[in-house]
Amino acid sequence: TESVGVEDTLTPVGSISTGSTFTESTPAVSEANSNATKRKQDESKSTSSRKKKKNSPASSTAAAAGRVSPIEGNLMNASNFFEEAQKRYFEYAALETEKKNQEAEIKELVNKVHGLEGQMKEKGEELSAMMAQLTEKTDAMKHLEDKVEALKRGKLALDDEVEALKRGKHALETENRQLKSDMERLRRRSSPPSDDEDILRGLDKELIEKINNQIVNNGEEVTLDQIAGLENAKETVHQLVTYPMKRPDLFTGLRACPKGLLLFGPPGTGKTTIAKAIAHESGATFFSISSSDLTSKWLGEGEKLVKTLFAVAAYQAPSIVFIDEVDSMLTQRRADEDDAIRRMKTEFLVQLDGAGNRREGHVLVMGATNRPQDLDEGARRRFAKRLYLPLPNQPARETLLRTLVAKNSHSLKDDDFVNLSRDTEGYSGADLKNLCNDASFGPMRTLSPEAMMSISPDDVPPISYEHFCRSLRITSPSVGQEDLQAYVDWSNAHGTKPDFLGN
Repeated sequence: TESVGVEDTLTPVGSISTGSTFTESTPAVSEANSNATKRKQDESKSTSSRKKKKNSPASSTAAAAGRVSPIEGNLMNASNFFEEAQKRYFEYAALETEKKNQEAEIKELVNKVHGLEGQMKEKGEELSAMMAQLTEKTDAMKHLEDKVEALKRGKLALDDEVEALKRGKHALETENRQLKSDMERLRRRSSPPSDDEDILRGLDKELIEKINNQIVNNGEEVTLDQIAGLENAKETVHQLVTYPMKRPDLFTGLRACPKGLLLFGPPGTGKTTIAKAIAHESGATFFSISSSDLTSKWLGEGEKLVKTLFAVAAYQAPSIVFIDEVDSMLTQRRADEDDAIRRMKTEFLVQLDGAGNRREGHVLVMGATNRPQDLDEGARRRFAKRLYLPLPNQPARETLLRTLVAKNSHSLKDDDFVNLSRDTEGYSGADLKNLCNDASFGPMRTLSPEAMMSISPDDVPPISYEHFCRSLRITSPSVGQEDLQAYVDWSNAHGTKPDFLGN
């Protein structure tokens, strides 16, 4: 093995860079450097021979015999020490520099923090001032909003007042026109027509007087609002009849009131009551006559009566001529039909054709029937609007029951009325009236003959739910399901639909 001396591993001390602190070498160091150089030169000369003796045992023994001198060891330790000291110095210097830099940065950050604290304080004061301004502005805005809202309410109140004044003005004008019309109609009705009245000229004065005394209806006033249910029918007659008769100046031409209106449906559904309500609300004179009167009471004078009736109606226009059981008079024509009845029917259809075109005023012909399928086709065509009045539904039956018993002493609760309205499915208004009439006798049935003769009206027991339950067991609807279906079928084929006005 090649032997390398310890000196080969040493670096001359004079070549160590130690900065400004180690720039000069001592004599001992110089001598050590010289000896080391000489040994290296000798070693270089014998390199080739040592390679030849690489595996020689003698060579290994000579190398092992070499020893490091004390000076060389000290120099080596000193070199290592100085290297370590130099390294530590530079590390320290770097740390000091970093420390100074960190201190400078910290100082700068502290200054920035102080500056930011000052800015935050200023901003906080500005923010407080702005918040105070915001609060002040918010309060001012709320005050203004309250003022605006008050002004709006005032404007709305003024608008409502103006609108009310407009409606009042319009109502006064309408009432004034109606009052003038009523006064003129009353004048015509109360005083006999003069000979120069063209419309009545040539007619039988005695027959005119009979019509005024027996046919003009002066009974109890009824309004559509007093009729339970039938909302579609009531709205329809409002649009078709009431409004056009009240404002003929608006409903002209195609919007004019129809000549004929047919009310059909099961018996007892309020056809006559609706006709009276229409006459009352429209301010029209109401002429009421039944077909049976024309064919029996006025037998032989039917044709003349019809002509005179329409003339008087036109004289007292606006008027409503209501014919109950119109199917009896306007049935389909037969070959064996009585000549007087045929002439009366023909005269009626002629008058119906001209009812809406009279210059004296509008005359509406209203017919009521329980058998619309029996009407003559020509008559059906002349009744341009045909309204189906069905049986009352449950809410309408409840309202009817409450109305019928309202003027009598009773102990019925709300639930009782609900139950009764549910148990009277299929009952007409007339059926409900009969039911209430029978139930009203319930308290009287509990009295003995002696008590019946002596009891005070105030001491009569009230009508109870049990009395109605008993009456329900002995009464039944007057209209069957087959009849109801026949009305529905005829209405689908020929009736006026509830939404014909576009509602």
